[in-house]
Amino acid sequence: MTKNVVVLMGSPRENGNTNILCDEFIKGAKTTGANVNKIIIQDQNINYCIGCSSCYKQGEKYCVIFDDDMRYILDEMDKADVIVFASPLYFYTITGQMKTLIDRMTPRYQDLHDKEVYFLSCGITGSQDNFNRAIEDFRGLLDCMPSPKEKGMVLATGVWEEGEINNTKFVQEAYELGKTVDD
Repeated sequence: MTKNVVVLMGSPRENGNTNILCDEFIKGAKTTGANVNKIIIQDQNINYCIGCSSCYKQGEKYCVIFDDDMRYILDEMDKADVIVFASPLYFYTITGQMKTLIDRMTPRYQDLHDKEVYFLSCGITGSQDNFNRAIEDFRGLLDCMPSPKEKGMVLATGVWEEGEINNTKFVQEAYELGKTVDD
């Protein structure tokens, strides 16, 4: 079965290390025949959640904020078999762009049944232990989704400048992880 993959790239640097990890994951996924859609969050118009709870009170599947790109992103996530969340490590957690997207998933996160999920992250830190907060943000979302399957992650340490991740083991790890989407 051909899987549909959506990659949510949450770095503000379009040519940065997180995007390189995404591209390598995508290359690996395509070797399995997967259909892949990469969404660069920075390029999307995503407004902040206003905490109005209308999506719950009225049983709506969409947010009352209709004039941004979140409906499209949620539709893509709904169609996907696999969702990849990718964010660099900023102050030991995910970026504001990724957090805003997660907050805006409120109307439909419970509709994302049985999704296979991956997490890609990189940062200047020398220790993978410093990714724990970001991993907990990621897993906090998964705790709210119905029956997600956490499939794997790449946590790239010691990279900061754009392209610095090239020629590291992490690029190959992302590629190999992408090849597991048909498992």
